[in-house]
Amino acid sequence: MQSRTWQTNIMFLAFSFAAAGYSNTDSAELPDPSLVRTEIAGEKNLSRNPAADRDTAWSPDGKTIAFVSDRDGNFEVYLMNVDDTSLKRVTATPDRVRTPSWSPDGKAIAFSSQKDGNLEVYTVEVGSK
Repeated sequence: MQSRTWQTNIMFLAFSFAAAGYSNTDSAELPDPSLVRTEIAGEKNLSRNPAADRDTAWSPDGKTIAFVSDRDGNFEVYLMNVDDTSLKRVTATPDRVRTPSWSPDGKAIAFSSQKDGNLEVYTVEVGSK
């Protein structure tokens, strides 16, 4: 089942969800309508890319969002600075990655992948955040 992520950062909210019939999701099931609020004041599309961008995770300091995208042809973890929306790809695996999660100190990201044939958890160092 596709996970839906709602994470708050005091003044901001990052969210992703799958629309019915969307071909790049594990499930075409919509989340509970009470969780999807398109009338959020100040809603802004940060990724502005036709790729599938999902699985958002705020950095501990609230300045960066980790997310998964297939914008380079394979699902990888990217970091986006929320101030200027600059991007940095932090994984390069032959198989798609999922569910990035920050370490408490913001220096690493854990994610899952099937790059060795089994769904496993991996980490990647991303420096100080």
